[in-house]
Amino acid sequence: MDGEYFEMKHSKREIELFVHTLASLISIGLHFEEIIKFADKEKWNVTRKEITQFVKMAREYIAKKAILVRPEILGECIVRLDDLYKRSMAINDFKTCLAIQREKHRLLQLDGSGEGDGNDLFFGDK
Repeated sequence: MDGEYFEMKHSKREIELFVHTLASLISIGLHFEEIIKFADKEKWNVTRKEITQFVKMAREYIAKKAILVRPEILGECIVRLDDLYKRSMAINDFKTCLAIQREKHRLLQLDGSGEGDGNDLFFGDK
């Protein structure tokens, strides 16, 4: 975290704490005004301008984490789809098996559409 702008007012540790807390709040869907209220309630003693910068840093942190965990999440998805496929096949639910296979193909880009590169795991459907 580059806390250069804030170094005089906040320690590096405080900035890291703010950024990690904001990343958690963003991940549960809090909007900017709700974050402002949270910071006031928690007595962070920060300005709107600082919160804006902290939110930017938190979003960058989230993006870096998403890049690092992407293969693992994609792997988890494939394992879960395989498990669902086995369970569906065991009860002769062929319609669900077909839907699962289509989803797996989409995730692995085997359907030729160019979609399903796994980015939708983090950024929504294309």
